[in-house]
Order: sequence, then C-alpha cells, then structure tokens
Amino acid sequence: PTSDEKYFKFEKIVDGEGNECYSVAANEAEEEYPKTLKLPTEHEGKKVIAVADSGFKAFKNLEKLVIPYGYEKIGTDAFNGLPKLSNVTIAQTGTDDKANLTVGHSAFADCSALTEVYLGRGVKIIEAYAFKSTRVLRVELSAVEKLGDFAFMDCTALTYVSIPGTLTAGDIGLKPPFYGCNNITDFNIDPAARANGVSVELLTQIK
Repeated sequence: PTSDEKYFKFEKIVDGEGNECYSVAANEAEEEYPKTLKLPTEHEGKKVIAVADSGFKAFKNLEKLVIPYGYEKIGTDAFNGLPKLSNVTIAQTGTDDKANLTVGHSAFADCSALTEVYLGRGVKIIEAYAFKSTRVLRVELSAVEKLGDFAFMDCTALTYVSIPGTLTAGDIGLKPPFYGCNNITDFNIDPAARANGVSVELLTQIK
C-alpha cells in the first residue's frame, strides 16, 4: 500500500501533454518518518508524476523505497546522501513502453547503505552521478536509452552489469558511467548495444 499522505507535500506541475499533475516531496513538518516508503500515484484525483528536487533529503531513517510505475522524473538530489537507504525499486511493474522516467542528477548519490536497486522498464534516462558512491551490487538496465556522466561512479561493491539493446554509444555520457567500479566481474552487453558501439571500455574508461 501507498504510504500515508501525511508524510508528503505536493506541488502542482504540468506533464508533457499539458495535463495538471503533482510532484511529491517530504513533509518536513512530520516528526517521525517511516522506514519503508511507497510514493503515491495520485493526489486529489490527479496523477503524481515526479519527485521534487532535494525532495526527500529529510527522510534520514528511510531504508526501503518504492517509486511506482508512471513517474516521469526523480529530481536532482531527491534522495541524495540518505545514510540508511538500502533497497530501491523504481518503475518495476507495467509493460507500457511509452513510459519514460528520468532518474535525475545525483538523485541517489552517496547513499552509502544502498545495495539493492531494481530498475524497471519505465526507467529510460539515468543522469550524471545518479547512483555515485553507493554500495549497489547489481545493475540491470532493462530499457535505458541514456546514461549520464559518471552515473554509477565509484560503486566499488558492484559486480554485475546488464546493458540493454536500447542503449547506443552516442547515448552514453562523455565521462564513463561505471568509472571507478573496479570489482565488476560480469558485463552483459546486449548484442544490439554492442552493434551500436557500446563496449566495456566505453562504459568504464576515461578516453
């Protein structure tokens, strides 16, 4: 179930088609936050489609997070530096390939306890430094189309990476997204991605 609305504050925004929607952030007036959080999909009958920039940096006790399918943006620094966050699921259900979620700049950077990240088909863009210096063990990108500079930089616990056929060399940042991830033993790159210039060197080494 979605977490109680008392933990959230909402702001009206407009989606790409001009529809009125909401972004969500932590309600900083709330004194006691839960350890597990599922973000809402609706508020007052309208869709919630975004996490506000720096929106949940107050949630210091957060351990487990679910961001539902249908979100379009996780804002810059949205969950940056949360010390206890260990498990994140983003846009995992749903098969609609029109879904288009961007994980923003440094959105989960420096979450030092973060070991498990589940990225569903809705996740299409991962911006620079999004998961920098986390303890994530596996990265399986099922439909990602763009990977920003140093997106997973210094994830030293990372051992397995799966790259989908939706990614091309031209859609990878100038700074390698997996730079400093020195313990990866298994890079599974889809043949379609390889055909479009994606290589381990491009993903890990500075030119």
